[in-house]
Amino acid sequence: MHILSKQAIIQHKGTPAVKRLIPELRHPESNEICSTPPQLHDAVCSFYQPLYTPEDIDHANVELLTNSIPTTDRLSDTCHSLITRPFHISEIRQGASRSPRRSSPGPDGLPYEILCVALENERSAALATKVYSDALQNALYPSSWQETCMSLLPKKGDLTSLKNWRPISLINTDAKVFTRLLNARLMPYLSKIITTNQLGFMPGRFIADHGQLLQLIQMSAEKTDSTTIGLLLDQEKAYDRIHPSYLSRIMLAFNIPQLIVDTVISLFFYTRIQVNINGHLTDTRITQSRGLRQGDPLSPLLFNIAFDPFLRMVSQDRHLKGFNFPTELPSSHLPASFEYTLQRFDQLHLSEDASNIDPSVEPSHDPPSVSPPSVKILAYADDALVFLKDAFLPLGGLSSTMASLPRRTQYHLVA
Repeated sequence: MHILSKQAIIQHKGTPAVKRLIPELRHPESNEICSTPPQLHDAVCSFYQPLYTPEDIDHANVELLTNSIPTTDRLSDTCHSLITRPFHISEIRQGASRSPRRSSPGPDGLPYEILCVALENERSAALATKVYSDALQNALYPSSWQETCMSLLPKKGDLTSLKNWRPISLINTDAKVFTRLLNARLMPYLSKIITTNQLGFMPGRFIADHGQLLQLIQMSAEKTDSTTIGLLLDQEKAYDRIHPSYLSRIMLAFNIPQLIVDTVISLFFYTRIQVNINGHLTDTRITQSRGLRQGDPLSPLLFNIAFDPFLRMVSQDRHLKGFNFPTELPSSHLPASFEYTLQRFDQLHLSEDASNIDPSVEPSHDPPSVSPPSVKILAYADDALVFLKDAFLPLGGLSSTMASLPRRTQYHLVA
């Protein structure tokens, strides 16, 4: 057994994998360049506190989005008891052991190695089992689970603008194990009902499928002189704008147990954040009342739940015709790999009543007997590609949907 000193823990916590200094930032309010530590801290807090403060949404219009989820895509009541059953210590130990080693710990500085050692102790294991089960079933958890240290990673563009820095949340390791366990409880059920248009962060779905399908669409469009356009939609600060009331409504529309919804909402949307700027934490704690924690194991699934109704609305809109493959595809002129893509696409159907692909079953490489259906929208996480045939008429309807979306969800879609 290895005993780590407090000095070693602090050194482990304070040693980043890659040093990312922020020499200057432009203040979001005064527009002045900030360079001293107090100025940088004030600029960061002035940027993120408004971003993480929810605005009013049109609750009546949220119903339009919840109505896009058919009853067939709701969790059955029979699975509720399986999702909310108490955790066993074997689950907790497995969740901790699967965590990446040498990853940055949260504000308490305790790495996963120490957590794994503690869970081998009988008394600690009994306490951990009670804590995790109380969090799952009663939304009761340590206050430290709502303390977050946030690091900023550079993106492209002007790095004096905070819009070009990606916030990564470092939560305490015991809290991160809980959200990993919760993700493991939910994913087997939600992977069967999240729209098959969404390939991001879902088991058995691969971004390469959309990539190959897009190439096939381009080749087919060139051969047929198609007038269909592809409109790429991106979300501005996608994770940061998830509204707690909206997410709660959508989770309940999927018939996710109320206990789970209460736990997720209270855990994610009352977080207190200190930002790490050049190795120094801000004195001011930012209250995160909206937005998902980037870097949390559960956040990708929660985002897919929140984004799902928009993808369904586009798919279900009869005015949007999408891209239609010709009746007879010129298979002899296509690479053999595309025949596989067509069959896989034929399995998905890209419709809401389709079952998921079984990744263990390989489609045959025989040419498909029928052409795939119309392709309206493809999504990978927060990026979506909408296909519009004779676009000028249906574009108005899509624009209306995009314009109303922020009122319901606070998403900001950029075409």
